Amino acid sequence: MSDIEQTCPEGWSRLGQKCFKEYHVEKSWPQALRMCARYGAHLARIETPRENKFVASLLSRPGRSSQHETWIGLASQQQADDVAFVWSDGVPASRYVGFWKESQPNYKDGSCALVSSSCEGRHPIAS
Repeated sequence: MSDIEQTCPEGWSRLGQKCFKEYHVEKSWPQALRMCARYGAHLARIETPRENKFVASLLSRPGRSSQHETWIGLASQQQADDVAFVWSDGVPASRYVGFWKESQPNYKDGSCALVSSSCEGRHPIAS
């Protein structure tokens, strides 16, 4: 058994086996998805409280601009008689496990997810 040390590209932040990078360019969710793909990445998949806290710390660090909403890779998909949640890399997600704002998830008002501390522009975070 061996442990391989993963390094992240310059400008990315590492947590465990994942690398994260916030982009300071306002995009729609589909545009953000395509931009991340150009870098060989996906919109961030936040699966644990530790990752949630880490992403929140990246978005609130000193010197960060006043951008307060950041796209992550979660979206809903209407199915025959229900709504399924899936990450942008294709991994299914549960609507019952997460770090939801009150009254969320609410697929009737949209199908994409973001990390928010305000109601201003939307910027991608890749992993």
